Amino acid sequence: MKKSIFKEKVTKGITDMGLEFTNIPVDRLWVYTNLLISENKKYNLTAIVDYEEIINKHFLDSLGFFQLGSFRNGDYVIDVGTGPGFPGMVIKIFFPQISLVLLDANKKKVRFLQLLIEHLQVDNVEVIHGRAEDLADKSSYRERFDFVFSRAVAPLNILAEYTLPFARVKGQVQLYKGPDCQQEIEEGAGAVMTLGGIINNVKKIKIPSLTGERYIIDIEKRKKTPVKYPRKAGIPKKRPL
Repeated sequence: MKKSIFKEKVTKGITDMGLEFTNIPVDRLWVYTNLLISENKKYNLTAIVDYEEIINKHFLDSLGFFQLGSFRNGDYVIDVGTGPGFPGMVIKIFFPQISLVLLDANKKKVRFLQLLIEHLQVDNVEVIHGRAEDLADKSSYRERFDFVFSRAVAPLNILAEYTLPFARVKGQVQLYKGPDCQQEIEEGAGAVMTLGGIINNVKKIKIPSLTGERYIIDIEKRKKTPVKYPRKAGIPKKRPL
């Protein structure tokens, strides 16, 4: 795909989503896309390697958050299970004033993110190789974040235990979900409450280029997460709340 066509598709997608940005960082997204495609030939970073699909299923999907809210300058944000940087790195590119932590348990994806940061020369981004259950027990990360994001493929009753311990009281957890969202809420709302949160909103994201339904579950942290959570690595998946 030519860069001019890439720019047109990115710009049109953002406009069709009803979003407005003073500056659309097409150059950085172009670098991101080409580096992802190139590095994916060496490592299995993503199944999505077509230019148009990367725009729609990674970039525009990541920007769905901005249909729900925005940030204050200096907000502290973590993306749990970020993979090759979605949604956290895309959000950072569009709102560079946040401080961002990218967490993933896959070393190859962590190395890609480190390379991406070098290429884009972005500041205030920390990339961590590790598991959410372990990092959330560390005082420097537990209940420190204004926003917690995740597009990780896990049901709500599991994902809540991975994410809510990172959010400060009155912080927000934003979980990207597909068409089974409502069933997950019915099965996971109790886990959210146990971990100190409450579901504020379920926002259907408007992404005209995608056929499948996309939602963001918006959770507010109302009280501290009990100290026994998260449980040891692997337990949340084996024995969901």
